[in-house]
Amino acid sequence: MSALKLVIVASGLLVLTACGGNSVESANTSSNSSGSSGGVPTSTSCGATSTGNITLDGLVTFQRVPHSGYRLDYSATYDAPARGVTVQAFNVDNNSLVATVSTDGNGNYSLSVPNNTDIKVRVVAQMLRTGSLPNWNFSVKDNTSINNPVYVMDGSSSCTGTTDETRNLTALSGWTGSSYTNTRTAAPFAILDTVYDGIQLILTVNPTLNFPILSLYWSPNNSDTSIGTSYFDGSNAIYLLGDQNVDTDEYDPSVIAHEWGHYLEAHFSHSDSIGGTHYTGDQLDMRVAFGEGFGNAFSSMVRNDPVYADSSGNQQATGFGFNVETETVSNPGWYSESSVEKILYDLYDSTNDSVDADTLTLGFQPIWDVLINEERTEPAFTSIFKFIDALKTRNPNDAAAIDALVNAQNIHVADQYGSGEINDAGNSNVVPIYNEVTTSTPASNVCVTNAFRRGLGTNDYNVLGMNHYLRFTPPTTGSYQFTISSGTSSGDPDAVFYSDTGADIFQSPNPGSEIFSENLTAGREYMLEFDDYQILTNTSTTETRCYTVSVK
Repeated sequence: MSALKLVIVASGLLVLTACGGNSVESANTSSNSSGSSGGVPTSTSCGATSTGNITLDGLVTFQRVPHSGYRLDYSATYDAPARGVTVQAFNVDNNSLVATVSTDGNGNYSLSVPNNTDIKVRVVAQMLRTGSLPNWNFSVKDNTSINNPVYVMDGSSSCTGTTDETRNLTALSGWTGSSYTNTRTAAPFAILDTVYDGIQLILTVNPTLNFPILSLYWSPNNSDTSIGTSYFDGSNAIYLLGDQNVDTDEYDPSVIAHEWGHYLEAHFSHSDSIGGTHYTGDQLDMRVAFGEGFGNAFSSMVRNDPVYADSSGNQQATGFGFNVETETVSNPGWYSESSVEKILYDLYDSTNDSVDADTLTLGFQPIWDVLINEERTEPAFTSIFKFIDALKTRNPNDAAAIDALVNAQNIHVADQYGSGEINDAGNSNVVPIYNEVTTSTPASNVCVTNAFRRGLGTNDYNVLGMNHYLRFTPPTTGSYQFTISSGTSSGDPDAVFYSDTGADIFQSPNPGSEIFSENLTAGREYMLEFDDYQILTNTSTTETRCYTVSVK
């Protein structure tokens, strides 16, 4: 058999041509046959005039490589149905599209095509639904090729004849025993398969949703030096690693579902996460802890599996992971993504246990209701406090059980601001979580610290203590001046004020103070956060600095 060819075509599609090296295609002219016998069709000249249509159907599958522990187990590779992907039939003589359809939930497709015609079947790495709701458009593209083409698998052309026909196509992994020697045709379809599961979960709670368009960018050239890590860009793109022997994510549904969860947050809920590096056991900015904890819990909800597995290393034979149901949380609290993911998954799943005070099985609907409502509309920053406060309000009969579950993680939720929280992670500078400032009463002794960074020599802007939060409700509509002052010439405070028009950033070099003004609306509550640039960039010593915040 000839080797695989990669062809860039004018339509903006990256074609993985089925020449035997990257896919398996079987064909049979009997509509009742599985197509398992018979060979790869060869290009022919029909030599007859088309006089009608036949039904061309088949099964589209891809090779999935499962995990064994946290590594990929190539010995257990199996064929999985390519669900919901686009299948097209082309007239080879004039390169015209004659029919298109999506595979069903079992990977099957059926097309009406002209008889006595050279037809090629193309499988597009795209899930597309238009017309009546729900709608979506998810596609896997190569961000390392010109114009970011969509991945496509082409079958060979063959004359259709006058009887119904079956053509099955299987996208192969490209693994040949010790490396990806052949093209990794299955990868784009494996990525979409996880998105398919995500869609199905969302449709259980909102069957008429209009999903914003999303491109999932994957390439064997996507490495830790080119894209850093797999991530959602905050808008309409997810980038996924594909660098073999270092880190590949096409067969890591945990990672894909996590990033797709961030996509949902951005478009249907809200996130105040400031991003950055995060590890199990970190004590994080509460916004980061909630965002990453939600991503991990949501990933397990999508996959109906509490085990999060991320393969990496030589031959993808190592990796890391955890079980959100049974993990022992180090440093539990409102600043722990592990605490957040454990709480959210325990709220969702049907496995209850006394160790974590888990007596609830709420399912996904109550979680989704909070995400698309209070998480978007309430003023506090996104955190476990905001989420749980809204969940208890919506489910008063379960409030005591929710509190017990949260308390087991050393978190106490009185309101969305974390009022009265006593868990200070061993540093009194991080509570109260919010300080309220008024025109008559400044907030004094409001501190920031780099005590929770991962070690000397590191610059961890997203850890607990690096930022402090304040609340302000103007009594009248007008302009207000805010002053953050250390009372001396030491320090360099910077601020982010969340105004009517978005986030306003203030970073003047004034020693010891930051002064700015905002036009505000009476009665609306506004959020302010500040840090200290000198503390943020001080990687040699542990430092804490306190300020007074006033407004007039």
